[in-house]
Amino acid sequence: MKTGRKYALMTFLLFFSSRCLTYQISNKIEGDRKLNILRLTLIALALAILTGCGPAQISPETAPAQDNKENIVATADNYYELTMSQLTALMAKSAIVPHGGVVDTAEIARFLDSVVVDTLVGWAAYDVRLEDDYEQYRIYRMRYHDALIDQYLKDVVYNQVEVDSQEVVDFYNSRPDLFSEPEKIFVYHILLNPRGLKNGPDSLKYRYHSWEEVKQETARLAKEIRDHIDSRESFIEAARKYSHDTLSGNQGGVIGWAARGVYVHPFDSVAFALNPGETSQPYEDDNGWHLIYVDDRREAGVPPLNERQYMSAWVTLRTIKSNELGQSIFDTLFANMSLEYNEPLLDTNLYKVDKREWLAVVNGEDTLECNDALTAEYDLRLQKKISNTTPEQKREMLRGVAQKIALVQQARRLKVDENPDVVAAERFLRHKYSRIIVEREKKDFGWQPSDSMVEQYYQAHLDEFSPEKPLVVQHIIVQDSLFGDFIRSQAMSGYDFLDLAKEYYPGDEDVRAELADLGEIGRGDVPDAFYEAALRVMVGEVTHPVKTEYGYHVIKVVERREMLSLKDATPRIVQMFKKQHAEQVYRAFRDKLFAKYNVRLTGNLVPVELPPVTQRS
Repeated sequence: MKTGRKYALMTFLLFFSSRCLTYQISNKIEGDRKLNILRLTLIALALAILTGCGPAQISPETAPAQDNKENIVATADNYYELTMSQLTALMAKSAIVPHGGVVDTAEIARFLDSVVVDTLVGWAAYDVRLEDDYEQYRIYRMRYHDALIDQYLKDVVYNQVEVDSQEVVDFYNSRPDLFSEPEKIFVYHILLNPRGLKNGPDSLKYRYHSWEEVKQETARLAKEIRDHIDSRESFIEAARKYSHDTLSGNQGGVIGWAARGVYVHPFDSVAFALNPGETSQPYEDDNGWHLIYVDDRREAGVPPLNERQYMSAWVTLRTIKSNELGQSIFDTLFANMSLEYNEPLLDTNLYKVDKREWLAVVNGEDTLECNDALTAEYDLRLQKKISNTTPEQKREMLRGVAQKIALVQQARRLKVDENPDVVAAERFLRHKYSRIIVEREKKDFGWQPSDSMVEQYYQAHLDEFSPEKPLVVQHIIVQDSLFGDFIRSQAMSGYDFLDLAKEYYPGDEDVRAELADLGEIGRGDVPDAFYEAALRVMVGEVTHPVKTEYGYHVIKVVERREMLSLKDATPRIVQMFKKQHAEQVYRAFRDKLFAKYNVRLTGNLVPVELPPVTQRS
């Protein structure tokens, strides 16, 4: 398994904790690298807090010594030191050796490598100028605008709305259109069907019954259960004992509150005709036979206010009031929004324009690009069933797209971008997308070996594409070559070879066919004379008797597996080259980071015993 996949959980937690801690470190972090020691020292603690995991369970024989200079396994710039015990704690929080066991030093070295590389990627991300990468900066900006708008809405809408308890009660009582419920009954249910009998505990009893007989038995059992309920057994006990609806049956047959129109006919006509405390007579539908018990009934209308309904009314009222306030703010904001259009582009096909071309300037401040409008353009074309939009349609569409920018501008005017949560979100997002830019060098996406590389490898390694066991054979051993020729003539005339083996192969009759069928063979599996003779005949043919130390062999070639052609071998060769290339690219990426930050791996690694993942608490 590749290191990246094997330690995916660990690297994600390390990455996430370092981002969260970044929020709490001063803006001077880029300028003062010494602060990185604080962040790196806290990473292990943050991991423990985020995962809720305790210390690793290490055996006394392999437990590392206390953190000291002899126990350091890696060092780098920025006062970075990683000790064996810290590395062990990280391993205990990862998915390494998921079933438990001793982690040898080679595996620990790979784990250590991934930890250090991930840390260095985080450092390198601080040196990235995100604005220079169009795509990643655009995604970062979109996500940051989302965070800014969310906080703006909290500040000017949601946090401004107050709802007191009396308002909720009055609102609930005054809005039957929102809170009225249809007539409902609280239902218990027993299902009996023929398949349930056939597959149930008494399945042996019905094994030789016809399907019609089992159906008749189902109807009879339904009537019998109904009689039991009338005389001596509660409906709930009967449901647990007999119902083939395993989900409700295990719960005593409870279905809960049911309205009309939910269940298969004739459920409504049967169930809603019952009074609370009454049990129906058995009735049949496509699913089998049913018995219904009604425990309670609610008439149509607004139910009495309880805790559940109060919370529903509170949420609904607060949402309505928030929407009204928000709409009022938005109407004013959008009514005063001004757009300056790039007029020549309004009469073009936006899909044929450079996506970075400007389409409009919002309130004289921020620019909308073609890229910002392509999704809205596609939706409008789909809605109108047109191949291109008119200039007027583009203007209308752009006003809709520009509304998000207008909200961002208003949030900035109100200094929402200075809110600590927004500042933290901005730093997290900037670092996240900067990391993506750094990590691009880990892979060479789209690389493919040339056709000449593939062919040269194929010609130089033909033996790799010859099957190790190219023949599938059957044989019969005899002690006389003339008798062997007799068996061969019978096989060649049409007799089944294994039937001949059952008659003539020496030894126990029960295993003759099994001994005769050798299956796949390669050179070295059988004597050389046997193998060479088998190579010389076609599939389906039988050799003349071949003498070995065991006697004379009559050999039938059942299948011959030929060497893979260049065409068939190409996918395997391409995959091999791509894997090699990926490893080379990763090593170059790793070595570049190690050199940049003066990483030193001390080699002070010791085997560690870890319990299974499920026991790492």
